[in-house]
Amino acid sequence: MLLNNKKFLDLTHIIFTLSLFLVSRNLPDLNIFFWIILYVFALALYVKDFKINFIILFLLLCTSLYIQLYFFEFVLAKEFFVKVIGILLIFRFLNIKTKNHLFSFNVICLFISVLNLTESQDLINSLLSTVLLILTISNFYLSNQTTLIEMDLKNMIKYLGFGLGLIPVIAIFYLIIPRTDITLNLFNASKNNLGIPDSINLGSFEQISESDEKLFVLVNNNYKKNELYFRVKVFDQIDDKKSWRPSSGYFLIRKFPNSIQTVNFTPQNKMYDLIIENYKNSWLPVLKNTTIISDTQDYSFSIFNQTYRSKKKIESKKLIQLRKYAINMELNDELRQYYLNLPNSISSELKEWADTNKKGKTDNEYLKYILNTFNKDNFYYSLKPPVSENINDYSDFFFKIKEGYCEHYAGTFVILARLAGIPARIVTGYLGGELNNVGDFYEFKQQDAHAWVEIWDGSEWIEYDPTLAVPPNKVKTTLNQILNENSNENIKIGTTLFKNFSNYISYLDFVWTKSLISYDKNKQKQFIQDLKSLKISKNIILIFIPISLFLIIFFILKLTPKNIYKIRFFFVLLLSKKKNKILNSDTLDEIFKKLKPESQFKYLEFFKKYEKILYS
Repeated sequence: MLLNNKKFLDLTHIIFTLSLFLVSRNLPDLNIFFWIILYVFALALYVKDFKINFIILFLLLCTSLYIQLYFFEFVLAKEFFVKVIGILLIFRFLNIKTKNHLFSFNVICLFISVLNLTESQDLINSLLSTVLLILTISNFYLSNQTTLIEMDLKNMIKYLGFGLGLIPVIAIFYLIIPRTDITLNLFNASKNNLGIPDSINLGSFEQISESDEKLFVLVNNNYKKNELYFRVKVFDQIDDKKSWRPSSGYFLIRKFPNSIQTVNFTPQNKMYDLIIENYKNSWLPVLKNTTIISDTQDYSFSIFNQTYRSKKKIESKKLIQLRKYAINMELNDELRQYYLNLPNSISSELKEWADTNKKGKTDNEYLKYILNTFNKDNFYYSLKPPVSENINDYSDFFFKIKEGYCEHYAGTFVILARLAGIPARIVTGYLGGELNNVGDFYEFKQQDAHAWVEIWDGSEWIEYDPTLAVPPNKVKTTLNQILNENSNENIKIGTTLFKNFSNYISYLDFVWTKSLISYDKNKQKQFIQDLKSLKISKNIILIFIPISLFLIIFFILKLTPKNIYKIRFFFVLLLSKKKNKILNSDTLDEIFKKLKPESQFKYLEFFKKYEKILYS
């Protein structure tokens, strides 16, 4: 029986391992350990030839539910749905006894591969999902064979071809099927800590600074790193001694109608592209004074905050094109006063310091004096500042602790500016990023989150970054940085090689992603029009070259002497003169007798050779 073929079962093991790996990739890191245990557990039971029963299945589902509730506090979410699929996969793998069992196992694996191809757009996941799809389709075909198949290299190539044959079909479907914004995230109610929080307290950024999750990519490299202040949220209201929150654009429009007059608006030739990851947030990172020039109907813009939001959460990678502009504005007195508001609970020490040091100084001189204070007065920047509970307000930070993260310095700067009658606000977003030297693009991660300040100078908002005022020798490094600095030369070389390799992988993923998501509805329509008019375009070349190469390789693999004679036999019948109609049920001898004498004489030797090869 087919299922007794060890090599065939090895293929099933490979499919199972790959499927379970793709399942774990869709889950948070906290679950990886759980799935490693499950995988080892499944292999151990398989070696022992232990058939899992419904009691164990029920216990696994309960364990998964407990982990879901413990870590995430919700049930109807993507993570739990994926866990259930993974557990059903294990159950089915350990109970493969018949071809029907194998069929259901393949169906689960097929579902996992298709779901991953639909949900993810990164290169690694797409490749793994495609491999799983090919192997699963091949497994479907093999499981329906009536005889035992020797799984040697030749047969493996032959039958994997049935799975590989899907690649041109998938490519063609992708090119011609209408684009849609519908996603499969129906169960995705998951929490996430990506993006800028909705409120910031002293120490808020400590919680997001350690994540290395990639959020977006700046395609263009014509920017200096110190220019890359990508704004996301503007915090302009302080509720108490140390808690800031943003004002929504709708609130500001209702409260301050006609409060902003645009004096000058000049679009610039400087444009840039962003690839936004599917980080399940609606806020967009943009440079100051930027307008979106692609799919503008999908985003809302706040003239007050110079920020953008997507009308729905970003749950798939998006390519956004933006243009810089120069602008000068006028704010009325009521709105300027709004950016001076402070609660009565603000420390009297801060008020006294502002009153004392503002005397005799212009606004610019006073702001420079604050920066100089951060520079000279024994302030430290630290990724691990004192516990925020030990800091009651910004006064404690400014006069006592003098050690903090970016929001400590930004919040203090805004308060001191407002106490001196200077409109100010906190801007949060991402700074710098990391340049990929291979592809000349910038990658921004969650750990690049930053807070800075904007000061109103009478015609525009001017950026100030008080964190940069702290001297480099007063920046406290992390343990990893210390280890890297003190590491020996061999370790440094190894790190460099790994970094270069990582850059190449990131570059390949970048090229793949950019090519994939840039093929939008408009490009699709153009492609279809080119097909209709038989016009040769770049997209047509890019798709038909690999399809053609695949077909050539496929036919080469099929070019056995028997297949060559089958092809020749087809043309012989096509060119022969016939006495009677040839039927599909006719034998070779019957076909020959239905030919006219002149054709029989002409192709006699061919029929003899074909018969010999056909029945050999």
